[in-house]
Amino acid sequence: MIQEIMFKGKRADNGEWVYGRPFKINESDRHFISPIGSNIYNSSDNEQFIIKFHGMFISIEAIEVVPKTVGQFTGLTDNNGIKIYEGDILATEKRDVMFIIIWDRFSCGFKFKDNFDGCLLNIDLKALRKIEVIGNVHDNPELLENGDNNES
Repeated sequence: MIQEIMFKGKRADNGEWVYGRPFKINESDRHFISPIGSNIYNSSDNEQFIIKFHGMFISIEAIEVVPKTVGQFTGLTDNNGIKIYEGDILATEKRDVMFIIIWDRFSCGFKFKDNFDGCLLNIDLKALRKIEVIGNVHDNPELLENGDNNES
């Protein structure tokens, strides 16, 4: 099975989400995502880069993103078929338990981070059938305040 490697990040100019392959310019704080499989190509908003790849020069288009918003696709979907990315907030059907998806560098894998006590849990594929993406830490920080996970 081939793992789809995809990232998302919020555009630096307007805050919209863009999906594709990330890269960073050397010795710069600027981060970019080169969109794939979308109609964003050849947009006047995109920056053009010439890169050297295996001895060949290639022109790519990319969009500057806010570095802290860049998150990788986990390869998993929730019970509604929504792709789950690092930084997404997931909840059970009753909203009684919420998790944040994080990358755990010690285990080199994605984990559920319990919103109440910060406990890291392995992602349970059976649990994903009963969990849905309800937001993310960048667009919905209010979901994380004081461990309050009630919809209001």
